[in-house]
Amino acid sequence: MRKINNRGFFLSETLIVATVVTAVVTLLYITVLGLLNNYNKRSYYNNVSSLYAADNIRTLMYNKGIDYFKSRLGSNKYYSVTCSDFIDPSYPGEEELCNYVFNYGEVNNEIGNVVIDKVIFTNYDITALRGFSDSVITEGTTTDYISTIPIVTNTSYYRIIVILKERNIENSKSKYWYTTLKVIG
Repeated sequence: MRKINNRGFFLSETLIVATVVTAVVTLLYITVLGLLNNYNKRSYYNNVSSLYAADNIRTLMYNKGIDYFKSRLGSNKYYSVTCSDFIDPSYPGEEELCNYVFNYGEVNNEIGNVVIDKVIFTNYDITALRGFSDSVITEGTTTDYISTIPIVTNTSYYRIIVILKERNIENSKSKYWYTTLKVIG
């Protein structure tokens, strides 16, 4: 009886298996890398420090009166809140409090190297902000953050989006932290 030479079959089978394994490992690497990038990016969303700052801003807004901010918003997509919105000469000490909140503990550097960059007051339904671009919304990774906020329609609430920025100016690429809170009014 004659033996058949199977060396060529074994080599081609090994190459096919190696190609399939390489393709699977490459796809897994790409998937895991994407997940890690999303995780790193989202670690700057809704963390404790930014929620604390947003709650302070919301408290100042309630003290001022939400109707003031609703009138500023009008039919616009958003209103950019500044510290000057809260300053009222009839209440001494509000300017210091506002500067403290907006500069996020700058006096003694209590909180860290972060300041409030922007506060955006908008409707709770943020569909109008998705895909919208101007100098306020497109700075940093604000559009990425806005795209992660769930869309809720049919509500009479408002929301604030607080954007914090690294105080360090030495680095040209600053880090941004984001959070959003519901404003009832």
